[in-house]
This record gives sequence, structure tokens and C-alpha cells, in this order.
Amino acid sequence: MTTSAIENPITTTTQRFEAVPGTELIQIKDGLVIYQHEPERVHRLNRSAAVIYLLCDGSRTVDEIAHEVQLAFNTANTHHNAVTHCLHQLAGADLLRRVDGDTDDADKSTSVHDTDAG
Repeated sequence: MTTSAIENPITTTTQRFEAVPGTELIQIKDGLVIYQHEPERVHRLNRSAAVIYLLCDGSRTVDEIAHEVQLAFNTANTHHNAVTHCLHQLAGADLLRRVDGDTDDADKSTSVHDTDAG
């Protein structure tokens, strides 16, 4: 079962998020472009938002995502508030949904294309 994070804001650091199915991802030099089919929209994420989005596979908690971001950017601080804010924005744009319980990988239809030529 999944719910929109906008309807149920991030209230605990143990919540998990996953990408909403039906998107196409294109990796670019400084981030990620997400083509959303329903509703039809295009989103451009900067590098930090792209890292956070890609970490949302339903298996990591908000705390774990914040820790992974800390490692990815080699910082002393987890920037937990910034991660939580980004998750809320991505969920509000219908790119992420909160996971309640187990995820079903067969239900996902997101494809990634790398267009970074160098």
C-alpha cells in the first residue's frame, strides 16, 4: 500500500519512499531529467535532488537516505532537514510516494537512460 507524502507529510525518520511508476529518467551531467507520463510533465533535478530521488527505492528510511547523501557528498553533516524538504517536494510533484510495508518490484515501470557523453 502506498500513499502520497503530500497527504501524509514526513512525520518520522523511519518512513520509506519509492518512485512513482510510469516515469522515464535521463541522467545528465549535473542531475536528472524525469519525464512523467501521467500527468504529462518534465522535471529537472539538480545533482543533490537526483541523488535523493535515486535512493528512494522503498528499502531505505529517511534516516538512511540522509546518511547516504552525507556519504555521497562527503560532508560532516547529514543535512537531514534539507533531505526531508527535498523528499516532501518530490512527493508533492507526484514523483515519489510513501511506502507502507513491503514494496512490489513488479509494479514499477521506471527506465533510466544515460545521456552524459563525458
